[in-house]
Amino acid sequence: MDSGADGFGAELRVSVDEGVGMTVAGVAMEIANDDVDVVPGLDLKRSAVGQIFEVDSALQFRFRDVPVNLIAQIRVVLEQRGFSKHACHNFIRSLRHGRFGGWLVLLLVFWLGQAGKALAQDEFRVAAVGGFLRTKMLSTTWHTGCPVAVESLRQLSITYRNYQGEKQKGELVVNAGVAKEVLEIFRDLYRHGFRIEQINPVENYGGSDDASMAANNTSAFNCRDVTGQTGKFSNHSWGRAIDINPLTNPYVKGSTVLPPEGRRHLDRQMDEAGSIGADSYIVKRFHAAGWEWGGAWTDRKDYQHFEKPERSKR
Repeated sequence: MDSGADGFGAELRVSVDEGVGMTVAGVAMEIANDDVDVVPGLDLKRSAVGQIFEVDSALQFRFRDVPVNLIAQIRVVLEQRGFSKHACHNFIRSLRHGRFGGWLVLLLVFWLGQAGKALAQDEFRVAAVGGFLRTKMLSTTWHTGCPVAVESLRQLSITYRNYQGEKQKGELVVNAGVAKEVLEIFRDLYRHGFRIEQINPVENYGGSDDASMAANNTSAFNCRDVTGQTGKFSNHSWGRAIDINPLTNPYVKGSTVLPPEGRRHLDRQMDEAGSIGADSYIVKRFHAAGWEWGGAWTDRKDYQHFEKPERSKR
């Protein structure tokens, strides 16, 4: 960044990753405008940023006057935003040495202190399966003989919009090998406005796939057989299959419809919330990541189902 007619003052002469600084300032601007829905994929014009920067550019206090725990929070947030550790290190080092003006300090304090709700509402996170969920899993969906260890699964925290368009947070358990790409797919579905009734681990339904489907619940891992093929592990058993809005997008084979209540959604030309069609964004997005859609199968139609088996399992 450099100073000039854009309204940038001398305080902005810093030699750190510009993208990091723009993201921090951009998020603060969004929150200041109470527009927390558009946090990812910032495309800010320098003139617009300059208007905010000018307000407090004359202040002389420096970042080292701010509590150290705030620095730690900033580092975590930036890493969650996808910036490299090197870029974050350079940015934090510049903050520690007071290379930014008071305007940025105020924006950061406001962003992290007063508007933590943005991060809470738009949460996309990967973690090891542990605590209460792990305990429930060991008594419901996972058992000795399952083809994947619990340690090879990951718990995803996902923000989505329900059928009423309201922001919700859910949890999905998938294989560690696909965790990051699944997170990005659901982040893109959220940005695109795709509606999901609810997202809960099947453990919340006692491991019952039938109960989960009847509740129109989106889920992934469940160590169980392929529907109608006793003794053959489903790809859900590896955490490499996801069922999305299963009531709205039922499984159909001959006269069998699962869940049974899904019969009222057999007309695939209906335009309804959460419906998955051949030309829909969700199918194209999963396909782009190498996932198969059950709605394209010829021997049956599993409109809710997406899977990405390991190559050795194909």
